[in-house]
Amino acid sequence: MELVLPSGKRSYDKENSNNNMKCTRWSLGGDVGTNPPLLADMGLSILQDEEAAGVPTPTPPTTEVNVDNPPPPPKVLQQSNQNIISNGSFFSDDSVNEEEFFVYKRRRLDAIAGGDKFNRMSDELILAVFRWLPKFMLARCAQVSRRWKRLAFDETLWRRLDLGGKTLKPGVVGRVILRGSNILRLAKAEVGNPIFSPQLHYLPSIPPIRSKLQYLDLSMAAIEPQALEELLSVCFDLKKLSLEHCTLTQSVCSHIANNSNLETLNLAMCYGLCHSYLVNILNHCKRLQSLNLAWTALSAGDLGVICRRFPASLERLNISGCRNTLSDALN
Repeated sequence: MELVLPSGKRSYDKENSNNNMKCTRWSLGGDVGTNPPLLADMGLSILQDEEAAGVPTPTPPTTEVNVDNPPPPPKVLQQSNQNIISNGSFFSDDSVNEEEFFVYKRRRLDAIAGGDKFNRMSDELILAVFRWLPKFMLARCAQVSRRWKRLAFDETLWRRLDLGGKTLKPGVVGRVILRGSNILRLAKAEVGNPIFSPQLHYLPSIPPIRSKLQYLDLSMAAIEPQALEELLSVCFDLKKLSLEHCTLTQSVCSHIANNSNLETLNLAMCYGLCHSYLVNILNHCKRLQSLNLAWTALSAGDLGVICRRFPASLERLNISGCRNTLSDALN
């Protein structure tokens, strides 16, 4: 059985399906049909085109720039703000250093894995390592720990010390002597007074100081007579002593005479020397082999007394500069 629909009804459905398939187009430049009363209720209005309104566009005023006298910079680029804005950057290369501006947090070092290798080493092995270090490095190593201080100040590391031409503050030479030095060179050095630190006199537990110096060189040294007396007062085992161009006193010569093992004595160009000082030295230093009295301005009477007191062990004598005082009677 076939159902036949009216032609009017079929044509109506076809037209509705064709209308639904069509797409609506909008024009960007055209009027979208906005209702002005509706915009007024929303507090808006339609902007008018300047060209459509016929209003001419205003041109900015032009100003003449004087090359000789340029206008001041704007407030943004004045001196107060030049450090903030420069070439489009917030920081100026000349005023602000990025390394100083930023705060960096130092990375914390991790603990070294394992134990201390030096704790496993014996004192003899560490001393063998310290023996290759210079003296100023030993002084720094002494600040590491108590054990390192004891090893760094061991007498075997300070037997020989050369401080020639140095400027030594008061108390420095005394600390060197307390470390057990045997050979000390202070030629052309400037030695401060006092030799030993004054704090040592307030420590009753410290025994009387007795140095282990055997070779002492003070040639051309800038040292006061009081400091020289203090230095020689703790020396009792000197074998070779040089006091060239130093000032001598009776106390200094008495301390020199305390060294009975003295073999070489250099008193060239010394000031304040007389025969009474030398006689005291010659009477106690029976092992003296070399004596230098050059340019000491000794008189003929002084030389006569000294020549009669020479020990039998004397082998070398230097009396240069006494040409005018020498005579055949001194032979």
